[in-house]
Amino acid sequence: MKWSGSDLGKQKRQLLPQMVMWKESESNEAEFELEVAYSLKQEIAVSSDILNVRMLPEEPMMATLLQRVDPFVPSTTCIDLAKWLEDNHYRIKKDQPGREVYVQSLEENGDTFVEVQIPIESKS
Repeated sequence: MKWSGSDLGKQKRQLLPQMVMWKESESNEAEFELEVAYSLKQEIAVSSDILNVRMLPEEPMMATLLQRVDPFVPSTTCIDLAKWLEDNHYRIKKDQPGREVYVQSLEENGDTFVEVQIPIESKS
């Protein structure tokens, strides 16, 4: 499904946290492909070739790390989780994107949190 920016404005009550997804480029291992996304509470009608609506597949095993972050300071959350994966003999799945979910506290001037989610498998 696809949707337009005007649809986004109409549906903003249904929006959940913002998300960034990444995975290695299929054409160059030194590059990453990025997507910016929103979670939706329900499916919405779309009418644009610019934006897409899709459901991410269920993952049987995911490494996650939740951390409070300052939106204006670089975070090492992804690096910290990747090091833990390496130290504990897990492998990042290449065919599914990693995800960073950004959640803003509902309180005025509240904290921002990032949850890094990386699909993994054992190195057995």
